[in-house]
Amino acid sequence: MVSTSTITTVTYLTRITGPPGAIAIARSLLSLGKKVVFIIEEDYKAEVETLLESFSGRMAGTLPITISYNTVQPDLKKFIGQFDHLLAIERVGRASDGKYYTMSARDVSHRCQPIDDLFDLAEVLGVTTSAIGDGGNELGMGKMFSSISAMGKTQQKIACVTKATNMIAAGVSNWGGYALCAALYLLEAPKGKLHLAYDRII
Repeated sequence: MVSTSTITTVTYLTRITGPPGAIAIARSLLSLGKKVVFIIEEDYKAEVETLLESFSGRMAGTLPITISYNTVQPDLKKFIGQFDHLLAIERVGRASDGKYYTMSARDVSHRCQPIDDLFDLAEVLGVTTSAIGDGGNELGMGKMFSSISAMGKTQQKIACVTKATNMIAAGVSNWGGYALCAALYLLEAPKGKLHLAYDRII
């Protein structure tokens, strides 16, 4: 999936879909010797760090670094230049009106920072992006904007416009994350590249 490192973005922690899948993907990448960085709103940084710390004994290598979007926003180009892959899972994305909505069209813009800008700039810089979502409002789902918008008035309102290079649409985002982990296992295990600890994940 990546050759040196990745960014994983996670949603605000009022939901249980997203963080478990993100952690599973991080464990998979760490077992392959990759560097993993989580980027999140400052308001949720402490919670993410606590969550990751609880998995410290079950991850190969160094725990993922958690960075607040506030710290990288002044120079996104420099920040993205450190990575070769950005990945978002169950991360609410920007709609056509510039706002951020839940699947039920509740406006949560006040809780979201424009992490979409990372994906938009990554496309310009030629950095690969991937996204996992289950409702059409997630970051990266802009790749299917027309199809999602055609499903009804609610979908037209919430549909994310930000695209990802690769997109996984799943019944539940966590399941999409687990499927990605399984795919990594099938691809890398025969090559002997996976850390032994990863055998216990799948």
